[in-house]
Amino acid sequence: MDRLIRLQRLQTFNLVVLIVAAYAYDTLPVTVAELAIMLFVAESADLALQHGRRRFSFSALTTAMGVALMMYATQWWIYPLAILAAIAQKHRVKYRHAHLFNPSNFAVVSVPILFPQWSALHLGVLGENPLLWSAVVGVGALTLYFVDRLLLPIVYLSTYVALSYFLIVRPDPVMVWEDFLLRFYSVSTIVFVLFMLTDPRTTPQRWQAQSIFAAFVAIVSVALDRIFAYSAVHPFVALFVVTPAYVLYRERCRNAKVWAIWFFSVFAVIIATHTVGVRTVSEAIYY
Repeated sequence: MDRLIRLQRLQTFNLVVLIVAAYAYDTLPVTVAELAIMLFVAESADLALQHGRRRFSFSALTTAMGVALMMYATQWWIYPLAILAAIAQKHRVKYRHAHLFNPSNFAVVSVPILFPQWSALHLGVLGENPLLWSAVVGVGALTLYFVDRLLLPIVYLSTYVALSYFLIVRPDPVMVWEDFLLRFYSVSTIVFVLFMLTDPRTTPQRWQAQSIFAAFVAIVSVALDRIFAYSAVHPFVALFVVTPAYVLYRERCRNAKVWAIWFFSVFAVIIATHTVGVRTVSEAIYY
């Protein structure tokens, strides 16, 4: 538990630094007032839904900041709504007291599906500054090293690159390897890999399980790229799909109804992602 709390505090500090950097580069679409409302709503909702002794939640703060970095909305009320949905599912959508979803991942996938005309993922929010990119990677990797979670992004990235090369890049005569690598240059993509993918409550602790989990997220992401064509949304959807499956497996769920609900929910999310929304801001403008 001490390691979990330490990781949450480190992630909160790192995200604060990223938020400040985004404001410094004037690339964060969320206003200071909207961010303050999101932080207030996140902490208030978390305290209200806690059972027993109520404690300050660093997880609620990281959820709010993660949504601020990853999602863009044209209506101000979308942001607190996304936060409320994320915090509510954290406390109410469980299996044997285990969280089924990463809260910020749940928000940035589900809300754009429900409100595609007003919200989208904003993956380029931190720009493409090489110095900022290096700082994000360095700080995030150092944090994960100290809490034994660095293997998750390493396995994910290596599996994703290898599978993408053999299944997408190599068979496509038009695809250029340099163009493929550009998708990793976005700082927000690195934020996903180093922060969202390593959530301490919904990802494994042991290195063997971490390797399998990260590999499956990469496999699902590449499969979606292969079936529907590449989209920057697919890693988020893949994490949304794999996380509850891992939690159910870890908790030794043998209830066929629970697995059926997971299967049909996955099917519905994937179909909705490619019909009504989840798109990035650039994809929404293009289409």
